[in-house]
Amino acid sequence: MMKTYLTGIIIALSFSCACFAQQSEPNNIDLATTYIENQCDFEKLLSKGLVLNKWFVEYDKYVTEKALVACRAIFDDKSISPVVTDYWSADDLSEILENNLSELDRAFSLGDVREFDVLKASFNDWQSETTLPIRRGVPMPASFDSRPRNFDTVYFLTTPTGLPRQASERFELKAEQNTYCTNRFSDAKDCVQVFDAFNKINRKLSVFQRLNAAQEHNAYVAIQEAKWDKFSDNSRFQTYIDVAFTSWVYRDHFSRSDDLITPPPLQLYALRPSLVYEHLSDAPNGDRDEVAIALEWLGFNAWDLKIPFGVSVTSVYSDRAEGKSVGHGLTFHVNNSFSFGFANRGSGGNSFYVNFELMDWFGENQDMLKRYRGIR
Repeated sequence: MMKTYLTGIIIALSFSCACFAQQSEPNNIDLATTYIENQCDFEKLLSKGLVLNKWFVEYDKYVTEKALVACRAIFDDKSISPVVTDYWSADDLSEILENNLSELDRAFSLGDVREFDVLKASFNDWQSETTLPIRRGVPMPASFDSRPRNFDTVYFLTTPTGLPRQASERFELKAEQNTYCTNRFSDAKDCVQVFDAFNKINRKLSVFQRLNAAQEHNAYVAIQEAKWDKFSDNSRFQTYIDVAFTSWVYRDHFSRSDDLITPPPLQLYALRPSLVYEHLSDAPNGDRDEVAIALEWLGFNAWDLKIPFGVSVTSVYSDRAEGKSVGHGLTFHVNNSFSFGFANRGSGGNSFYVNFELMDWFGENQDMLKRYRGIR
C-alpha cells in the first residue's frame, strides 16, 4: 500500500515539475524581434505575455496594432522594402497623429491645468499639423525629449520638423508638475517615469522602419539566436550521444552555408539511459513498485509544437523476485519535461512507469547552440 501511495506522489511531482519548468521567465528579447517572431500578430503577442502600459492602455493597444501593420508589410515579403505610405494611408497617418495628440492632451489635461503651460504651447504647435510627420522614412509622433542644463534637466515636446526647441519652449519639472503626475498616474514616482512610458509606446510606431539594411540583418540574427534560446530553455535534455545523433541525421541542415543555422525541428535520442519508477500490477504485493533502469534505444521529441510531444522505443530493467527482469515498450514525452511509458514483460505482464527527468528538473539550462556547435 505504501508503494502505491508513493507511485501517486511520484506522478504528482512529475506533473508539478513539468508545470514549473514551463513557467520560467521569458527571455529579454528586443521588441522588434519579439513581434516578428510572433508573425506580427496581436493575439499571439498577448498570449505570449504582452502587457499594455497601465497608464495608456487604449493608446498602447492602438499604437501596437498600427505598428503590427508595418511589421507585416516590412517582414512578410522580404523581396520588397515598403515605405510608410505603402501600408499606412493618408487617413491612417492623420488618425495616428490625432490619437497621439489626443492622448497627450488627455494625460496632462492641457486645457484645464496650469502645471504644463509650456507643454501646452508646444502642443498647440503640433495641432497645426494635418498628418503624422515622416522623416527619413520614419514616423515621428509627438514625444518627450530632454537636455541637461547646468545642474538640472529641461524637458520639451519634440517638434514636427525634428528641429530643436528654443529655450523658451523647454521646462523644468518642479514639485507641482511631479505632484500632478503622482496624483494622476497610479504608482508613478514622478513625471519622468510617465514621459518614458509615453515615449516607449510611441517608439513602437517606428521600431520596424528603423531597421535599415544592417539592422535588418541584426534583427534576423537576433531572431535565430532567440530560437536557440527557446530551444535551450524549453527542450528536453539531450546527452552527448543524443546531440551527436541528431546532428548526424540533420547534417544537411547543419551544414548549410546560405543561411543562419536554426535548431532542429526534432530532438532525436539514441542509447539514452535514465531512471524510472515502475509499477507492475501482476507482481506480488510488495514487489509491484520499483525503481528501474530504462534505456531509450531510439526516439524523438517534437520540442516546438504547441503541446510538445515525443516517443522513444525503450527497454526497462528491474531485478524482480518473479517474472522477467527486462521489459520492452514505449516512452511518451509530453511538454518537454514529463515522460511516462508502458513495457511488456511477457506472459501478459505489462508495467507502467514514470521517468525521473532529473536533468530537466534539477540541472541547469543547456546552451544548446554551444553544444551543437561542439559536435560540428
